[in-house]
Amino acid sequence: MMKAQQTQALDINRPPANLPTMSQHQLIGQSVDMLDTPCLVVDEDVLHANIQALQTFVTSFGLKLRPHAKSHKCPALAKQQLAAGAVGICCQKVSEAEAFAAEGIGDILIANEVVGLAKLQRLVRLHRRCLHLGGELIVCVDSARAAGFMNKALEQAEQEQSIAPLSIYLEINVGQNRCGIAAGRPAAELARTIEDYMPWLRLVGLQAYHGTAQHMRSVEERAAVVDAVCNKVRQTLEAFDALGLARPKVISGGGSGSVGLDARTGLFTELQAGSYVFMDVDYMRNQWDSNIQPDFAQSLFVLTTVMSQTSSDRAVVDAGLKALSVDSGLPELKNAPGLVYEKANDEHGLLRCTTSQDGHTPEPESLLGKKLWLIPGHCDPTVNLYDELVVVRNGQVVDTWPVLARGRLF
Repeated sequence: MMKAQQTQALDINRPPANLPTMSQHQLIGQSVDMLDTPCLVVDEDVLHANIQALQTFVTSFGLKLRPHAKSHKCPALAKQQLAAGAVGICCQKVSEAEAFAAEGIGDILIANEVVGLAKLQRLVRLHRRCLHLGGELIVCVDSARAAGFMNKALEQAEQEQSIAPLSIYLEINVGQNRCGIAAGRPAAELARTIEDYMPWLRLVGLQAYHGTAQHMRSVEERAAVVDAVCNKVRQTLEAFDALGLARPKVISGGGSGSVGLDARTGLFTELQAGSYVFMDVDYMRNQWDSNIQPDFAQSLFVLTTVMSQTSSDRAVVDAGLKALSVDSGLPELKNAPGLVYEKANDEHGLLRCTTSQDGHTPEPESLLGKKLWLIPGHCDPTVNLYDELVVVRNGQVVDTWPVLARGRLF
């Protein structure tokens, strides 16, 4: 009996029935002041404006938008992007894509390489699921060996049950030196190998994404990188011509920091911006030109509470490293003159209290219990820390959206 009880207690897939929920769904209709903290909050009006601004912009160039869902990991939000006109979404991991497919989203690009038996088995099942939904799963490939593993997994799956070939984008190294085969002839030769020897893979596009370009500060710096990316793409297309290969119909890439430049290249057919829905402190450091691309406003915040203030020059909030990603820098405060987020510990955020422009210096305990709005330094990994987005409008909680793909790293 004791052994059975111990086994049940260790079953992590069955949390205790009496464990209180962390959702704040029951606060819908109430003031944001009622929210417990720290919590992840999105301003619905600003979010929708960002979604519509980019969709209208991309459509005006006759291009397709495939927003990157790794930024929000939230199927409810992805459905709004699709309703606005997006052709599908991007994901980074197979398990992340599974969360979206489980909610009925079938047009998915895994903008990453997929290697390993367990992942490939899941990939095959996801491929079937997307086809069942009337959509298409697309995966990136950058080597003959990885492509061979993928082709073999599909071939074995077909022996058990009929399956269609899997669509792939050939990822080329456009200068970030992360994933991607060398542009030009090496990429074209890989495409020919896939065409000749891997019947379960169907090459439909090129992946030409440069992530570093999104955070280069000046428009001129980003423009120079976009030009270099385009040169790599042109070299690859010319190499396809030289080998007598049909040019891929889709050229996919771009991001929130460069989307205005990407749209004007005449090369990209599909853009993958993701963070534009939220924005963050690091993106705010970029220089922007509204003549080149839409203005995106900050919609994502971490709501936090001052939990301690024992002197006039400092205060402590309940949002630290476990509530915020600081890889791109510390958060900043919205509408809190005289307060600076100075340091993050595991569970504490240390604020420096300075004299505000109106000459006011906080008295000890004057901030205690006050709720403050933090702008995350980096939106994507911050979202991955939370189970839900609390949706607010005009100071009122209007909905909660589960972040169903959080923590799905396979």
